[in-house]
Amino acid sequence: MPKIDSAIELVKSSLLNSEKPIIAFSGGKDSLVVLEIVRAIRPDTIALFCNTGNEYPETVAYVRTFSEVVEVTPEKSFWQCVKEYGLPAHKLKGKRHGSACCFWLKEKPANNYYKTEKIDLCFTGLTAGESHQRTMMLGHMGAYYLYKKGNYFKCHPIWNWSEQDVWDYITFKELRYNPIYDMGIPRCGCRFCTAYNSWKKTTGLYNEKDTHLLARKQGYKLLSDYGRI
Repeated sequence: MPKIDSAIELVKSSLLNSEKPIIAFSGGKDSLVVLEIVRAIRPDTIALFCNTGNEYPETVAYVRTFSEVVEVTPEKSFWQCVKEYGLPAHKLKGKRHGSACCFWLKEKPANNYYKTEKIDLCFTGLTAGESHQRTMMLGHMGAYYLYKKGNYFKCHPIWNWSEQDVWDYITFKELRYNPIYDMGIPRCGCRFCTAYNSWKKTTGLYNEKDTHLLARKQGYKLLSDYGRI
């Protein structure tokens, strides 16, 4: 399988120049595939899980079943971020790139760990097909590059994989994936998030009260009002 072979070769070549690599592990299907590929080559590679405090309980329990996973937590909670900065803005709208909660809950604790532990390479499960923005970024930066802001390299082994490629690999390798997917939830990221396209359709899949909660946070008392946003 060309894409698998390409991912393996990319991981191998990246590891040649690395003394302290790490795998960014969210508990999602994409990072699961990267975890399996990297550890098949270097079994002792540490994984990092940013427990934002805004995770699905099933995700936290699932991640904790893996060995050699470091769990970091943020200085601020999600609801503190909402109080200070508002709900997450869509990543393609306005002048803000992403949202303040992504910085406080994920980026800052991860980068603090990378700096403290002198991490020189980070493997991610990022794929180009997730958004036009990521397609553009990967087209410009490539699948392996120096992240100057953090002074470490980033490697995206499955950057050109489709969602079906990922599930086919999981099935082929018989990998144990996050049970959240079997609940009909398409993404296992933050439980409360308004920064992606389909959040209004998917927020209530885990618990209908989640949708009501976000609606109230935006000043909408009724779901009928909320639906007209």
